[in-house]
Amino acid sequence: MNNAVKIRKLIQSTLLLLLCIVFVSQQSIVYADSPITSTAIYQAYSDVKMVTESKNNGLTEKVANFLSSKDSPLDERAAVINALYSDQSWSERNYTDTYANQVYGMTFESLDIGSLRADEVFVLGYMTVLDHYMTPDLNWLSQARKDLPDSMTVALLYTLALSQQDMMCSWNYTKQILSDKNLHMDIRQDALDIIVKYMELYKGSPCQNKGQESILSDSIVNDVTRSAVVLSVGHPEVLVKGTKTTIDYADAKITPYVKGGTTMVPLRFISSTFGAQVNYDQDKVTIQYRDQKIVFNVNKSTISINGMKELMNTTIEQKNDRTFVPLRVIMEVFKKNVYYNQGLIIIADTIVLDSQNKQDKQDKQDKQDKQDKQVTDKIKLELLSNSKDTKK
Repeated sequence: MNNAVKIRKLIQSTLLLLLCIVFVSQQSIVYADSPITSTAIYQAYSDVKMVTESKNNGLTEKVANFLSSKDSPLDERAAVINALYSDQSWSERNYTDTYANQVYGMTFESLDIGSLRADEVFVLGYMTVLDHYMTPDLNWLSQARKDLPDSMTVALLYTLALSQQDMMCSWNYTKQILSDKNLHMDIRQDALDIIVKYMELYKGSPCQNKGQESILSDSIVNDVTRSAVVLSVGHPEVLVKGTKTTIDYADAKITPYVKGGTTMVPLRFISSTFGAQVNYDQDKVTIQYRDQKIVFNVNKSTISINGMKELMNTTIEQKNDRTFVPLRVIMEVFKKNVYYNQGLIIIADTIVLDSQNKQDKQDKQDKQDKQDKQVTDKIKLELLSNSKDTKK
């Protein structure tokens, strides 16, 4: 972990502890510990046997089977997870990895989010947020929110996680969900009341004048920049999981570019960022990424992937003494998702934006397009603004 990340985590942790004891006497507002840890929704499900099992015995095989079953109601699974984390004083844990090994036979990091059902993504997303509640990673919950847009359960728990990062806006986030008439009430009223009662503590906070659309786009920007690699055509600056840096400090001319409709990216930066091994042998470039072996040949439009040849619509290029490869070709091999919008490139395991979002209803499309524009504009501003703290 680099120093910048350590400092950011320390600051976030310190702010969270301070918020736990803040008393604003002028407004008679008391801010309790935190949204994600102070909403014991499992208490509204005390009649559900698996909730009792989880609370008393932890992550047993029965609990894991219940959580992974598509037949288990989503709100009851949320209550079971909530009960699982109520058994001890709050500290960082790693139930997500234990669960992933029990159900899928692999670590959480090895899971392919794209191969899982939306309800499975929700379960894992809620667990990983609770595992590391001081600095929650919203990536999986964000994907569940997108894939299950009508679920009040998912919307509320995503809101709690989002509020964990921006507590002063907690009530605003909650009001937005409560006023959404499109959400299906798939959570017990008593559980909803537990959440609302806690979130009302933040009424009158400094965030109250912030518009809902701005709040939503801010949260998506945060999700994207925390977990993605962001580049821009023609610019040497990049964001790597929220840290601003430069593609090549030796040469500011090394930037992504477009040739014949294909976006080309510098191989050295891409390979080092994602942990791939690169070997150069005259006109042949071999890339080893996990179990994938990719061979490019300079000036040839074919690529070999694990011994199987495929045709590309372009070739790799040597430019300014650097090797450039087609963005989408290399990302498909790396199994990463790519969002491209007017030169802005976002690479991540999951993307909460959709640049080719063709909805059946035009009003949905217009709303999505407006939201995506707000988000990409903010990311571009963060990426391209002059900054002295660029990491070397």
